[in-house]
Amino acid sequence: MRAVAVLLAGVVVALAWRGHRARGERWLVVIVECDRVPATWPGPLGALGDRVEIRNRPTARGDGIELLARPVDGRVSRAELRAALQRAKELVEGAGGRVPPPRSDVDRPVGGREERR
Repeated sequence: MRAVAVLLAGVVVALAWRGHRARGERWLVVIVECDRVPATWPGPLGALGDRVEIRNRPTARGDGIELLARPVDGRVSRAELRAALQRAKELVEGAGGRVPPPRSDVDRPVGGREERR
């Protein structure tokens, strides 16, 4: 009888651990309407660096991309990651969905001021 109780306790613990682990590994997804994938994601998403895993794939309709992210090793909260994903989406779509090419130091004006046209 005691062996059955120990076995049942082990099964309960294993199932609880499995559920906890599965929740932490779920991907958060946003649809970004843009013409191409940026080399680096803007804003707080890019600042998270190696603390998150990021993937992207074209949408089913081909009118943008699905941006997927999940925390690595629990170093970033899901709420923080969700906010970073939303902000990256806003920054890219706010530029009209056109991802600007990456700028080099050569492209930047001297003195830190942009020329207005």
